[in-house]
Amino acid sequence: MQAGLVAKPEDWAWSSAAAYLGGKPAPDWLRTTTILEMFGVAARREYRAFLDEDVDGPTRESYEAWQVGPRKGGQTRGV
Repeated sequence: MQAGLVAKPEDWAWSSAAAYLGGKPAPDWLRTTTILEMFGVAARREYRAFLDEDVDGPTRESYEAWQVGPRKGGQTRGV
């Protein structure tokens, strides 16, 4: 999303978001029930809200460090 490749997570071809939101059937290997049960009675609405939330500062910093940090063998990620 941040890269601007898609407008919503469920638009990404390799994302499971559409299956969790009920927009397309889940593949046989994906069990959406366990995750959706964590969101309570209005699971799909709450999951949508979760996807729409912005990432907090410490989590964003962690992601950014992982993307550009050193890998085993001296390679870098995301650069």
